[in-house]
Amino acid sequence: MRLQGIFRPAILAVLLLLASMWAGGSALAAPEVADPLPAFESDSLTPISHTLEPGEVASFGIQGVFGPDERTPIAATTAAPYSMVVFLMAEWRDGSITTCSGFMLGPHTVGTAGHCVYDPDGLGWAKRVLAAPGANGSTKPFGSMWASDVHTVTGWSQRREVASDIGVLTLPQDIGGRTGLFQLRPLADGALTTGTYSVAGYPGDKSSASMWLSSGSIDRVSPSLLYFRFDVTHGNSGGPIWERTADGYNVVGLVEGGATTTNVAVRSSTAVVERFRGWAGGATDTPSTAPGSTPSLVTAPRTLTAAPTSLSAVNGHVAYAVVTVGATEGRGDLTLTTSGGSLLADTLLSPASCGGGSSGCSGVTGSGSARMVIPDAGNNLGAVVVTLGGTVVRETTVTVTARQGSESWQLAIPVQLRTDTTTTVATAPGLEATGRIISGSVPSSGGLALIVFGGGSGTQLLAASGCSASSAAFWAADGGAFVTYVPGTAIAAVNAAWDAKFPTGIPAGTALLARCR
Repeated sequence: MRLQGIFRPAILAVLLLLASMWAGGSALAAPEVADPLPAFESDSLTPISHTLEPGEVASFGIQGVFGPDERTPIAATTAAPYSMVVFLMAEWRDGSITTCSGFMLGPHTVGTAGHCVYDPDGLGWAKRVLAAPGANGSTKPFGSMWASDVHTVTGWSQRREVASDIGVLTLPQDIGGRTGLFQLRPLADGALTTGTYSVAGYPGDKSSASMWLSSGSIDRVSPSLLYFRFDVTHGNSGGPIWERTADGYNVVGLVEGGATTTNVAVRSSTAVVERFRGWAGGATDTPSTAPGSTPSLVTAPRTLTAAPTSLSAVNGHVAYAVVTVGATEGRGDLTLTTSGGSLLADTLLSPASCGGGSSGCSGVTGSGSARMVIPDAGNNLGAVVVTLGGTVVRETTVTVTARQGSESWQLAIPVQLRTDTTTTVATAPGLEATGRIISGSVPSSGGLALIVFGGGSGTQLLAASGCSASSAAFWAADGGAFVTYVPGTAIAAVNAAWDAKFPTGIPAGTALLARCR
């Protein structure tokens, strides 16, 4: 087994969101764009030529829960120190996906275990690593971003020394100023074996990206390792073990692995602390936020979510997602960009709104393009809702980026191709187009499709679509909005706007959006 002797982080039964292009040929699709998330290459991730003390080389397996499971879930992940604990997800060159934990030790720097970024048993560097500080399931209060570089030491990459199992990620943006930073100070043996310590991270035996806390004492120490029995398991690798101090939270070790009777951490020895500080650009051992406090932005966290969380359609068909962005009042205009598709202020799914309610956003520019700007003045940017739309042409990932002032945060949205189980109604030469779909088709498996109807009644439209009355829905553009036709509804008001637009039937050549739910 690869990485035998240390914990190989939790392998997810999903493909990593591979960054590429999302584009299409309809008016709703943006031109193709270059891959926004290039893969890490080994020649750009040269390991630091610094070897830590060899220490003890043991055969550690999965970390363990000894006796009753005393771990507790953490819900308030925007409060220190939990805001400074980082969920990590890596893709390796064999296509496998692993998760780890980490900790903020510099504005752009995340500390973790070496085996979370480098596999000395053959795979080498991780292909790419995603970091999400303070993650709480699907909620990422500080956003998530791809690391620009990863690093480890030669003691791990060349000799696989357990005591050298350390690494860092370099992030492209300053996020540590918002989350706060852990301290790094070496402690004497006596101090380590008399205190009570805590560890928080993202164990793989719990729900995805959920943070859990465990506390206890350190049983014994060596010059390079700590041995303890408070509860951790796979996915905790790289997570911080800390003590509360008068001026913050000091990391005394990071989770490495476990054996049958103990868990093991790499000790924050003088050599380890110096190496981490060097990676962090000479950062001091004092935190950037007051102990026990949270950064000012935590009271109104910057967020970025999409519903649905992935986009799926048959090749050549349109897919949409409602994107909700949480920004901060008074910090400048909000700029949204997408690596594929278009951002739309007015769609059938959700007209643009500011403040999370029905209040529209004023002064919006760039609707229908890959870059939209929503002014700070006159808008409540605490909860902005827009729509992402585009034509699915292959499986990929679209990255939506929000920027306000000097801060930016991102969301990766997977785009998936579905098998075409379309019901197609062809128009034979010389046959009347009335009552038929003359362009496009409606996938019976679900998803939105753009069609052109040859004209006729709503009953004929339903028959041409191949959908059942209980599953079909249609939309037609009406100025800057859409009107809806739901054949199976018993509520007349649902179709009132549609009936008013087409009182004598649907004209030939009408473009519609259609869906079999």
